[in-house]
Amino acid sequence: MRKKLLLVRHGDTGLPGRFIGRTDVPMSSAGNAQIQVLKGLVKSRRPVKIMSSPMLRCVETANILSNHVGLDYSLEPEIREIDFGEWETMTFEEIRLRYPEESSLWLKLDSSFRFPGGESLEKFQERIAVFWERLKSMPEDAFLLTTHGGVIRGLICLLLGLSISHYPLFQVKPGSLSTVEVFGGRGILDGFNEGGAPA
Repeated sequence: MRKKLLLVRHGDTGLPGRFIGRTDVPMSSAGNAQIQVLKGLVKSRRPVKIMSSPMLRCVETANILSNHVGLDYSLEPEIREIDFGEWETMTFEEIRLRYPEESSLWLKLDSSFRFPGGESLEKFQERIAVFWERLKSMPEDAFLLTTHGGVIRGLICLLLGLSISHYPLFQVKPGSLSTVEVFGGRGILDGFNEGGAPA
């Protein structure tokens, strides 16, 4: 089996430093410009199937890239961002002050950690793994996914055989392209944060 995953993080939302998961926000004008810049790079990688998170910021990204590449796209709920629960739209400093015990646990990178009122890292990785199993069974070999920083981190961990506890160690920039090639079940990170804006 050989698969290539072109992982595009949606462009900037104008909410830097805030935990944005289930909150459905659009891209900012700067984010739109980031994706416009990315069009040529994505087309040169020749994707044959485009799949997108259903969140507005990713759909906007998919619209720009699919029109340029000349392919339709499907909406895939499994690659929506992690649900940060009560931490949604907050900065880490706000979280640290209001949730000192939980934020301390989060910093320990324990895979069993669950965001208060939200999703656990384990459940998040499980749904990404379900998505990957479905993608593996598809005949196409080059996929473009317009998705979120957390999903890209999770897929990189999954495909490179890393624990989900390594998830925060990859800083995925807005409007960037990362590429993972999978040969016989083993993933190789072939490109990271290409074209990405400063985080």
